Amino acid sequence: MGDPAEIAALRGPKKRAKTDRADARLLRTLLLEGRFPESWIPPAHVLETRTLGRLYCTLMDERRAWQQRIHAQLLFHQGCPPITGLLSAAGRDALAGAELSAAGRQYVDAALRCIDELTAEIDPVRRQLISFARRQTGCQALQARQYGVGWLCAAIMWAEIGAARRFTVPISWCGLPGWT
Repeated sequence: MGDPAEIAALRGPKKRAKTDRADARLLRTLLLEGRFPESWIPPAHVLETRTLGRLYCTLMDERRAWQQRIHAQLLFHQGCPPITGLLSAAGRDALAGAELSAAGRQYVDAALRCIDELTAEIDPVRRQLISFARRQTGCQALQARQYGVGWLCAAIMWAEIGAARRFTVPISWCGLPGWT
């Protein structure tokens, strides 16, 4: 399986209309010359980690959306002062003491239940990703060499980038030539 963008770049500037026959000739020539740019298909463990990372990000986005809904309900609809740290004990105490209408209280309570359910889903996924990152050499290198990259981010970055050896130009921007 070939990378369509790289094959198109190897074709060069378009001189005449593109046809199936011209495409087949180009593919045959590239293959015979050993210049056929193959597509990289990640192995199963990379795909699994990538899926977990995307699940984690989706759950976090959903939880953040519920937090924003609470802020909107309190500030714009109920006129309460802003409350920071909704996930902390102090934030929950402040929410409990906020003066809300009956419907506003019901809204906030439902949102907090959703946040709690999402948190229960997020925590195991986070632990699983961090555990993987601590064992994987590429994640260890990312975490050690890149300022501000923790174990969780290292696992997600590693899964999304994939094998760095597949790049024709070294990915020196991350300081990790050839890590996998």
